[in-house]
Amino acid sequence: MKLPAKKIKITDLVTVVLFCLFLLTAGVLTVALPSRAFSQNENRTLMTGERLLSGATASRIFDGGFEADAGDYFRDQFPLRETMLKVKTLSDIALVRMETNGVIYGSSGYQIPRPAQAARAYTAQNAAAVSLFRQELEERGIPFVFAVAPRPADVLVRYYPSAYTGAELENERRELFSAAPFALDLREPILEGIGRGEYLYYRTDHHWTTEGAFRAYTVIAEALGVTPYPISDFTRETASAAFYGTTYSKTLSPFTVPDTMEYFRYEGDEDFTTSIADTGVSFSGFYDRSYLEKKDQYSSFLSGNNARVTIRKNGGEDRPLLLLIKDSYSHSLAPFLARHFDLELIDPRYYNDTVARLLDEERPDAVLILCGLDTVTDSAALSKLAFGLGRS
Repeated sequence: MKLPAKKIKITDLVTVVLFCLFLLTAGVLTVALPSRAFSQNENRTLMTGERLLSGATASRIFDGGFEADAGDYFRDQFPLRETMLKVKTLSDIALVRMETNGVIYGSSGYQIPRPAQAARAYTAQNAAAVSLFRQELEERGIPFVFAVAPRPADVLVRYYPSAYTGAELENERRELFSAAPFALDLREPILEGIGRGEYLYYRTDHHWTTEGAFRAYTVIAEALGVTPYPISDFTRETASAAFYGTTYSKTLSPFTVPDTMEYFRYEGDEDFTTSIADTGVSFSGFYDRSYLEKKDQYSSFLSGNNARVTIRKNGGEDRPLLLLIKDSYSHSLAPFLARHFDLELIDPRYYNDTVARLLDEERPDAVLILCGLDTVTDSAALSKLAFGLGRS
């Protein structure tokens, strides 16, 4: 028995044709329009047509690298990309979804980044390297502190939607502190403050606020054997009342309430020179205010991410030197530590020399590792600390 042919609806045909035309037009425009080299919103370098073509070598084509670059290119250069993201965000909000692009919508305007699935091989690898580094410092008689800043998802539990518990994050934390039991966990003092309603993490960014950094400073200073200054010894300066951070960049929600960014000032805090080894730029104090005119306002602390930064108090006073191995969580905390130490800061994500050589050159009086938990779980950066120690 012959079945009757299924009729094609005109509306279905029109939908398919329009969708194909949209994809074709978007693809043509992606290639035809000039490439954008940098995204202010995402604060990152984009894949351009020039970079894509320069990487079109035979080896990269056969190993899949070129195809990956091509995917990045079309993603980064897609026309109206940010507009499409805003449309998706509005759609998620209208459908009462609690999350967009890996960002959880919490109460009180908090946008909480959901941590990526941890690459647990990194956790063990980093903890082993830090342990070797700690042994080296003990042999040299150098005091050492390894402090871990909690992620927003670890401390903003009270702002979670009811469907989220955060329980799955505990395994990652437990694994780190089991592998490195000497690590200083900063979550509890932060949790206590947030429980009292204190503004210790930004609503639109993954970093702690300057007050959150101050709370961490009081714990770290005591661990380093110095007496922290009380909060009453600082004057708050509003650096920006319209700060939109990294988490906002993933949603571009029009309903976002901006954050307030503060500097905690104290008498004589301009009597320091901050020098950026990467660029050769130096400035007085700790703040590069040129960033306050840009999207990435958090980089006004110490001029953002750099491989090596030096902070010295003017006048040639003989002060103890602290080697601070860090990620960006340290940027808003460094001005507090500078009251006690001259600082040599390196970021292992970008610093390519061995830290062992730096120890020989600078001979620090103490060493502090301060980084966010994500740096430990999702990056191999801290494993570099074992290089050149003779034990790795």
